[in-house]
Amino acid sequence: MVFTPNRRLLLPVGLTAALVATLASPSAQAHGEASGGLLAGVAHPLLGLDHLVMLVAVGTVAAALSTRLLLWALAGALLGAAIGFAGVTVPAAEILASLAIAAVGLVLMAPARLAAVAGPLVAGGIAIHAMLHGLEAPRDQGSLLWWTGALLASALVVGVTTVLMQRLPAPLLRRAGAVFVVLGGGLLFLPVAISA
Repeated sequence: MVFTPNRRLLLPVGLTAALVATLASPSAQAHGEASGGLLAGVAHPLLGLDHLVMLVAVGTVAAALSTRLLLWALAGALLGAAIGFAGVTVPAAEILASLAIAAVGLVLMAPARLAAVAGPLVAGGIAIHAMLHGLEAPRDQGSLLWWTGALLASALVVGVTTVLMQRLPAPLLRRAGAVFVVLGGGLLFLPVAISA
């Protein structure tokens, strides 16, 4: 007997699992001071759940709409990293980082309506996350290695996600948008849930 999952249950079960994983993660929005070195830089974007989810969301939207969005993401990453490393921040950056994930999810859910703003939205969302990295980045002799590692890990996650998601049918990619909306919302309310 071969098990075949009910396709109608996949999205609600996936959304529930993603939200539970988000709320259960102790490192979802654990931004603080980062340590230096190449390996620390590689690990940094992978250990913060909000950063990792944003990278996967960007790879997914690039697969769904256009790989040119990866250039928007790179521009946003460079700009945001420079701003954060300079010590500049924006009010409610953590909230904006969560909303950016949800916004990319909305682009996936309604690609025809939001395609025109997808590039700036991706650049802005990545810029917020990169700004947070810039604020956390070490400011010692290991800084360049740390940034190199963070960039390599981020590019690898986005690139692999893009390649894998290009193999999926468009309707499934639109459904993935709902997952990112839920994850972004879950990350938005995570500090409230933890403090309660």
